[in-house]
Amino acid sequence: MLELQGKEIGVGKLVDLQVQLVRTYKGEINRTQTGKIAAFPNSFITVGLQIVLQGSRSDIRDIEQILLSTDVVDLAVNWKTYYFRGNFSCTSNQVTEMKTRDEDTAQLAVSLVSDGTPITKLNGSKFSVDDALASQTIQAYFGQVIDVTPGANYEDFVLSDGKFLVLGDANLT
Repeated sequence: MLELQGKEIGVGKLVDLQVQLVRTYKGEINRTQTGKIAAFPNSFITVGLQIVLQGSRSDIRDIEQILLSTDVVDLAVNWKTYYFRGNFSCTSNQVTEMKTRDEDTAQLAVSLVSDGTPITKLNGSKFSVDDALASQTIQAYFGQVIDVTPGANYEDFVLSDGKFLVLGDANLT
């Protein structure tokens, strides 16, 4: 399911979806004269999406119009392992028209980036991270880095520094 501005687009049109996480720095990175990094400024995680949709030319034009008519769109995704809702801005788009025997179709490749507001579950709640070593459940937003018990395990990976990037509900052992 892919929902844009409250309107369901449908999985049949969704060809591909990739989530990309980028660390964005606010301010200048300070370097010494030798080029070594002396200090990093404050940073935050930016969530980006690459989405490819395919459908009739008119449907693709409608979706493109919705994406480009405003700076920020509400997007809800429930596809494969991803399920979240947030506000995103379209940074680039490309429409490719395709000819088939039945009808004219088009494909829309679009890049979106989060606007910095919290990305939640579809129902608006935070994601749950169960930290078994600390006997606690941490509530966090998608793309948020949280503090967990140093040495906790996540799917055979040891989190030695006690940091965890939330990409959905998770269990740490």
